[in-house]
Amino acid sequence: METISHLLLGCITDLRTAIILFFWTIWRHRNDVVFNGAVPSVAKILQCIREELGRWKHAGTAGARGSYKGRVRVD
Repeated sequence: METISHLLLGCITDLRTAIILFFWTIWRHRNDVVFNGAVPSVAKILQCIREELGRWKHAGTAGARGSYKGRVRVD
Protein backbone atom coordinates (compact mmCIF):
# COMPACT_ATOMS: atom_id res chain seq x y z
CA MET A 1 0.00 0.00 0.00
CA GLU A 2 1.36 3.38 -0.99
CA THR A 3 1.56 6.21 1.49
CA ILE A 4 0.25 9.68 0.72
CA SER A 5 3.79 11.06 0.54
CA HIS A 6 4.75 8.34 -1.95
CA LEU A 7 1.71 9.18 -4.10
CA LEU A 8 2.52 12.90 -3.95
CA LEU A 9 6.13 12.21 -4.91
CA GLY A 10 4.87 10.20 -7.91
CA CYS A 11 2.65 13.09 -8.98
CA ILE A 12 5.54 15.54 -8.69
CA THR A 13 7.76 13.21 -10.73
CA ASP A 14 5.01 12.87 -13.35
CA LEU A 15 4.60 16.64 -13.52
CA ARG A 16 8.35 17.17 -13.88
CA THR A 17 8.47 14.55 -16.62
CA ALA A 18 5.57 16.18 -18.46
CA ILE A 19 7.14 19.64 -18.19
CA ILE A 20 10.51 18.38 -19.47
CA LEU A 21 8.80 16.55 -22.32
CA PHE A 22 6.81 19.67 -23.23
CA PHE A 23 9.80 22.00 -23.39
CA TRP A 24 12.08 19.42 -25.03
CA THR A 25 9.53 18.94 -27.80
CA ILE A 26 9.21 22.68 -28.34
CA TRP A 27 13.01 22.99 -28.48
CA ARG A 28 13.32 20.17 -31.04
CA HIS A 29 10.57 21.71 -33.17
CA ARG A 30 12.24 25.11 -32.96
CA ASN A 31 15.51 23.57 -34.17
CA ASP A 32 13.66 21.87 -37.02
CA VAL A 33 12.17 25.23 -38.02
CA VAL A 34 15.46 27.14 -37.76
CA PHE A 35 17.84 24.61 -39.26
CA ASN A 36 15.67 22.55 -41.61
CA GLY A 37 13.16 25.13 -42.80
CA ALA A 38 10.13 23.37 -41.29
CA VAL A 39 6.91 25.35 -40.94
CA PRO A 40 6.09 26.27 -37.30
CA SER A 41 3.09 24.26 -36.12
CA VAL A 42 1.46 23.96 -32.71
CA ALA A 43 -0.45 20.92 -33.99
CA LYS A 44 2.86 19.22 -34.88
CA ILE A 45 4.25 19.98 -31.40
CA LEU A 46 1.17 18.46 -29.72
CA GLN A 47 1.36 15.41 -31.98
CA CYS A 48 5.02 14.92 -31.11
CA ILE A 49 4.26 15.24 -27.38
CA ARG A 50 1.55 12.57 -27.65
CA GLU A 51 3.85 10.25 -29.59
CA GLU A 52 6.77 10.73 -27.22
CA LEU A 53 4.59 10.26 -24.14
CA GLY A 54 3.31 7.04 -25.67
CA ARG A 55 6.88 5.82 -26.21
CA TRP A 56 7.85 6.73 -22.62
CA LYS A 57 4.78 4.99 -21.28
CA HIS A 58 5.45 1.89 -23.39
CA ALA A 59 9.09 1.80 -22.26
CA GLY A 60 8.07 2.13 -18.61
CA THR A 61 10.11 5.28 -18.09
CA ALA A 62 9.80 6.87 -14.66
CA GLY A 63 7.05 9.42 -14.69
CA ALA A 64 5.15 7.57 -17.39
CA ARG A 65 4.47 4.25 -15.66
CA GLY A 66 0.78 4.48 -16.41
CA SER A 67 0.02 7.28 -13.99
CA TYR A 68 -1.08 9.36 -16.98
CA LYS A 69 -3.79 6.80 -17.70
CA GLY A 70 -7.07 8.64 -17.87
CA ARG A 71 -5.43 12.05 -17.62
CA VAL A 72 -3.65 12.29 -20.96
CA ARG A 73 -4.86 10.72 -24.17
CA VAL A 74 -2.11 8.82 -25.91
CA ASP A 75 -4.01 7.56 -28.96
